[in-house]
Amino acid sequence: MKQGMVWLFMLLKRQMKKVSLYVILLGIAGSTFFIRHIAVNFSVNISIGVMNEGDEEAEGKENAADMAQRVLKLMTGHKGLVKFVEYDNEEEMKQDVRTSDIYAGYIFMQNFGKDVGKEELEDSVKVISTEDSIVSKITNELVFSFVMQEYTYALLFYDTCETGYFDEFDEEQIAEDLRKFYEENRTNGSTFSVAYSGVKEQSSRMETDVFDYISPMIHGVIGVLIFLSGLCGTLILYKDRECGTFARFTTIQTIAVSFAEILIPVFLTGMTGMVCLIFSGMYQEISQGMMGQWGHMFFYIILVSLYCLILSGIIRNRTVFQAAVPVFLMASLLFCHVFINLNTIVPQFKFISLLLPPNYF
Repeated sequence: MKQGMVWLFMLLKRQMKKVSLYVILLGIAGSTFFIRHIAVNFSVNISIGVMNEGDEEAEGKENAADMAQRVLKLMTGHKGLVKFVEYDNEEEMKQDVRTSDIYAGYIFMQNFGKDVGKEELEDSVKVISTEDSIVSKITNELVFSFVMQEYTYALLFYDTCETGYFDEFDEEQIAEDLRKFYEENRTNGSTFSVAYSGVKEQSSRMETDVFDYISPMIHGVIGVLIFLSGLCGTLILYKDRECGTFARFTTIQTIAVSFAEILIPVFLTGMTGMVCLIFSGMYQEISQGMMGQWGHMFFYIILVSLYCLILSGIIRNRTVFQAAVPVFLMASLLFCHVFINLNTIVPQFKFISLLLPPNYF
């Protein structure tokens, strides 16, 4: 036991003298806070124009007359990557679409309230966009969700009034009470409960920023750099084998020391990566689930160390292994969902990602 601790200390001391280790540690810290700095100081907004031509009196649904204005209020109050800008002039909106000041424009036609009253929503909203616009195809769904949010409330109001049970109450009072009931049940999760992955949930709605979308990139880069530290440790292992460092060791001692030689740099980079993830804001819930995050990191450290050790047994030549290191790194960046996810483009690539440790980080 004492001899093992001495060897562990000597291996740690030798690793601390390696410049490559400090380069990787600085790479982890630098990339984490660089990406974080970009996210904090750079905002992405997809600007979309909206306009209300002016509503006519709705027929059949008393509460639908000012629906367009209520929908616009929801849209302009929306917080996220899509920012809705209200316009008063259609020509100005068209000009801004042509000059790419906004990606698309939506005009609620003058008879929007009447169409809602008749349950005829087709052609009630005019869309202005360029022919090759991809954004409008996405924002169409978002705009439709806002329209449906108010449309379903209008149906609730109309059906409630039609029952005749509340004739003794004023319509304004009915509308006010129904609105409270509708909003409460729409947002409390009793109807739909959505689990968000990769973004932070705040109260009953989502406040999205750039960091919510690029945080997986930080996680992926750290995973790849931890893997790189294991590959660098393996190169040192090859050198020790060639120099006959393990000549007097038993088989078990050789395996143990070889594993430790890879484990030490992986452990140091893993702990650095974990600290960077915490301070970058990715693991904000310190009290909830933090033990699981630490456990996952330790699992990944062991996985990378074992992977590199087994790899050194398969590839016996140091020169071949050294040439394969860039291949492993490039494959990890391409197939393990760091910057892009090629698996969604070519599903067959998924089998390649299964062979790489960063896929399990």
